[in-house]
Amino acid sequence: MAHSVKFRKVGKFGRLLDRLLDTSMFHVQCCLSSNQIYKDVARSLLDQGPHIEDVRYDSYRLRSACLGSRFSEAHIEAVQLLIDRNTRSVVEPEQIFNGDVPKSCVLKPSQSFKTLYRRGFTFLERVGALGLGAVTSESPVPAEEIDREQAFFALTALTHFLADIERHEESVKQTLNGMLKEDEIRVIMANHLLAQLSSSRRFFISEDVEYKSTMCPCRMKHCNDITEYQRAGLGSVHLWYGFPDLVLNPTDKHNISCPVIFSQSAHELEMEAEIEDICEEERQQNKFRYLSPQCIAQAVTFSVYKSVKCRSKSPISDVTLVPTIAMTPEWFDVWLYDSKYDVLLRNSGDPIPLWWPSPRGVSFDKLRLSSVLQLWMLLNYNIFGTKISLRNEAINSCQLQERIGRERMTLICEDIGVKSSFRVPRVDELNDGDVEHVDILEGGEL
Repeated sequence: MAHSVKFRKVGKFGRLLDRLLDTSMFHVQCCLSSNQIYKDVARSLLDQGPHIEDVRYDSYRLRSACLGSRFSEAHIEAVQLLIDRNTRSVVEPEQIFNGDVPKSCVLKPSQSFKTLYRRGFTFLERVGALGLGAVTSESPVPAEEIDREQAFFALTALTHFLADIERHEESVKQTLNGMLKEDEIRVIMANHLLAQLSSSRRFFISEDVEYKSTMCPCRMKHCNDITEYQRAGLGSVHLWYGFPDLVLNPTDKHNISCPVIFSQSAHELEMEAEIEDICEEERQQNKFRYLSPQCIAQAVTFSVYKSVKCRSKSPISDVTLVPTIAMTPEWFDVWLYDSKYDVLLRNSGDPIPLWWPSPRGVSFDKLRLSSVLQLWMLLNYNIFGTKISLRNEAINSCQLQERIGRERMTLICEDIGVKSSFRVPRVDELNDGDVEHVDILEGGEL
């Protein structure tokens, strides 16, 4: 139903749609229907499709790991899953390097982002065609369709963010100047990017940070965002455990929905060995990827936790592939783990960039709308995620659960949860020969 809109708001949406459509010929009338706004936003987001077509997620498997440690102290060796085309057996990277298996005979299983989040793109297509009719339709909801009400809340949050994107960009750009503390950076990115894209717009930050600010440190005019801190640890001492840097969409402090790992900037990370003969950007990306063991530990733990939580709900969600996001102010990685099928994925190639460079290439200019769209769907994976479709060789390809064993997985599922502290058991308190740390060795031996 059409309604009168204040001129300032019309101008704001006009700038939004003008930027989305990348044309100065677009004008917004002083009287707009919400229906048309949502249609235009959905269609314009779908136009970002070409920038997402090549975004794929590779399968990874664990060759070795040590259980029972904090996320930040996790020792994990993961390699990309490689399959021999002829024998359908797993290929070790060394076999290719040594010439034992020709590269032409190797398959690298992967999934496209548009396949993994098919429900989200289908929803945008429906909104682009029907507007709010895609939400208010009284027709039965097919099994493959999403919760329309929750999807509408998520789309509304995204629309409001895009309408005010210039202000949020100015705040987030402050994280790039190297002048802010790491804790200040995570607050700004949470307030002005991540929380803006989540359906509830709620979040909290780990209480164990050095710097706390109840108000957003961006110091931008009209920013009155308040930061909430909580001590909410996640995990099990029989798997991995720790305190996520940031949690989005929490229903309460006992129900974590989407954790985020932050790094102030890739150049702040130190590696054990120096990387020579590469450009500065590649050097920073490699150092960022040095966080991979922590990301994997948290992604696996979060997914197992979510699967345990879902068992008490009816009907059980069919979205079992859940994300953990690792971010710097410049780019982000996404690790997805499916505890039902024991599948681990990560975005292919380099980390996903957040920004378009300025025309002269000397600084960052504007947020990439394709990256914003991906973050929006990832943060709202409960709404837009799709039941994963796998080839036989991809099922159990992470090779984690079969090495852990059914008995220990049962112990993990009984213990895992959101806690304020973790009591690491003494060796003599454990039964059946269990020890505090369990090494997973090559070949699957414990």
